[in-house]
Amino acid sequence: MVSGTILGLAKQLDWSEREVERWFRLRKDQDKPSTLDKFCESAWRVCYSANRHHHYSLDDDMWWYIMTSLSFYVSLLVTQFFDIKSRDFWQMFAHHIITVTLMSLAWIDCQLRVSSLVLFIHEFADIFLDLAKILKYTGYQRLCEGAFMTFTAVWIVTRLCIFPFWIIRR
Repeated sequence: MVSGTILGLAKQLDWSEREVERWFRLRKDQDKPSTLDKFCESAWRVCYSANRHHHYSLDDDMWWYIMTSLSFYVSLLVTQFFDIKSRDFWQMFAHHIITVTLMSLAWIDCQLRVSSLVLFIHEFADIFLDLAKILKYTGYQRLCEGAFMTFTAVWIVTRLCIFPFWIIRR
């Protein structure tokens, strides 16, 4: 803050400049999400991801898979404005809009099989990323590093090997 403003507030409140600066620092820290908030957000995503992947199959189940995925991304798009604000807010906002648009176009064009494979391949690594976050928030640094290494390996295999050479190629 501008030094003159701090000095003016200090005189107005009968505080020292240091007390005013400290108040502003404490006030700024109140807007930051707590570790518990971050833990809860990552935990519900792990529950969502873990619950979905073992239900994957075809036909009617595929319809439900696409619908729950679409619902999930629409909910992320809406709740992003009320959840913990992250540094990549606008990038994630754009990502959710693009995902919902692509899923809707796949639905309109009856490309459910391809879109479900793309969803599955792209989401599979996410469970390990959120698990790593949970482990970090709970203080299990070594397990966090292991989960993050697993995330990295799964991400490389699914997005750089399986997706381009198996899904796109067919």
